[in-house]
Amino acid sequence: MSGADQGRKDGSDGFGALVGWTGERLGDKVVLKMESVRSAPIGSDSKVDNFQYFLTRSQAAVLANYLYEVAGQTPPRYHSRKRSWLGKVLGSAG
Repeated sequence: MSGADQGRKDGSDGFGALVGWTGERLGDKVVLKMESVRSAPIGSDSKVDNFQYFLTRSQAAVLANYLYEVAGQTPPRYHSRKRSWLGKVLGSAG
């Protein structure tokens, strides 16, 4: 059994709810900061766990595309070239 299958040393199974995230560029890397909470009895203080992941830009793009795929969504499409004057008037992408 691998370490991932054995759970954490504190007896928790590592599951929680994602409650926040941010991302920022750090040179040629991306820092992904994620916040999660585990379920707790009603009335008890729920501790927010913070995790930071350092990714290459390629890893960040692969992760983003994977999340779109499992969510059944389509990533936004960006056009790298500007539309021509005639394209703007006619409403075409050219």
